[in-house]
Amino acid sequence: MRLRSVIRPRAQADIEEAFDYYVREAGIEIADRFVDCVAKTLELISSNPSIGSPRRWMNPSLSNLRSWHVGEFDKFRVYYVIQPETIEVVRVLHGAREVRELLSE
Repeated sequence: MRLRSVIRPRAQADIEEAFDYYVREAGIEIADRFVDCVAKTLELISSNPSIGSPRRWMNPSLSNLRSWHVGEFDKFRVYYVIQPETIEVVRVLHGAREVRELLSE
């Protein structure tokens, strides 16, 4: 069963920020490759919603949150929630960031 991906505005901003970073630091080809990897990761998650690891958080609003790595950019993770008909993408974050704090925003 394939679910439709819904990207929250904050997750879209995460993707755009990472793209801008890669353009500055590594060039447009790497930045484009990052966006392609995010798209492929979302396709994979949509086709296999339970693939992501369930996460345990102190914040009860994050109780159903799962995550999966972004292809070859494996330090990035897509954080998402499985809904009845969609995958809701909450954030796309690099592991070096304060993930718990950012997810609680």
